[in-house]
Amino acid sequence: MKAPTLTVVSILIFFTTATGLTGWVGPVSADMTPSQNMAIQDFLAQKHGKIDVLNRQSYPIVGGYWTTKFVTLGTHALIITAVDGTTFRGPNSDVSFVELYDGTRKLVPVISNNKLVFPNYTSDETGYLKVKVNTAGIHNMKLEFGSDSAYTGNNAAPIATVEINDSTTGNGPDLSDLDAFGTSVTSIGDLDGDGVADIAVGAFQDDGGGIATGAIHILFMNTDGSIDSTVKINDSTVNGPDLSEGDAFGVSVANIGDLNGDGVADIAAGADFDDGGGSDRGAIHIMFMNTDGSIHATVEV
Repeated sequence: MKAPTLTVVSILIFFTTATGLTGWVGPVSADMTPSQNMAIQDFLAQKHGKIDVLNRQSYPIVGGYWTTKFVTLGTHALIITAVDGTTFRGPNSDVSFVELYDGTRKLVPVISNNKLVFPNYTSDETGYLKVKVNTAGIHNMKLEFGSDSAYTGNNAAPIATVEINDSTTGNGPDLSDLDAFGTSVTSIGDLDGDGVADIAVGAFQDDGGGIATGAIHILFMNTDGSIDSTVKINDSTVNGPDLSEGDAFGVSVANIGDLNGDGVADIAAGADFDDGGGSDRGAIHIMFMNTDGSIHATVEV
């Protein structure tokens, strides 16, 4: 008598809810290949919807923009809802809708209360949702597509402004009337190597070396906008510029990178009323800097 044989067939077991398919188990088959398995999953995603957010957490500032990137499979209504106390609409809303792009195509939503609805959304490209952030703190949105959903969130920092002037507490610049501090400003990178970018600020009417001789203040910064220390560069600075009254040194200032290759950023400063070549013909002073704000050498051009 011939021995009986057993044929294994593929079986898919689906779990469903009132709103549609939510998952499946299977296939139960000894010969199911990875490509067949992938094809089944892709079919289910196309039929019932799939959405993935590519950047789930962002850190914008108030007044700035929050962009969420996402991809989808299938054709379904894309519904975006502000959740967990976040508001979309109204004069005091946390976020305001700006635009949504399906790749390069801009779409217009149906706006309903705290939701944005994009009917029959379908795309093979990355979608971009852009909203403006109106309040500080944590904001969350839910993106629904067919029976699938995903979340995106941010933690928005408040707008902060720190004013630096003669009354700055601690280690700010020492200024006098009519110095015109702030006429020129430039980032000079992390000059002292503490991990925080520093700045150079011109005060072209500074009288430290004579009437309107001018000066530059090197401000070593802290991460909160306060000043760790200040170094003033003027006519009396060792290895600094050779100035005369009325030169207006510091009317312009620029970071010119590491010109001499010593690993330290160097600075160029204008003195537009310099008389070295004739009355008020002007000059530029190239200052080769040290990490403490002192000057290694100066070349006048």
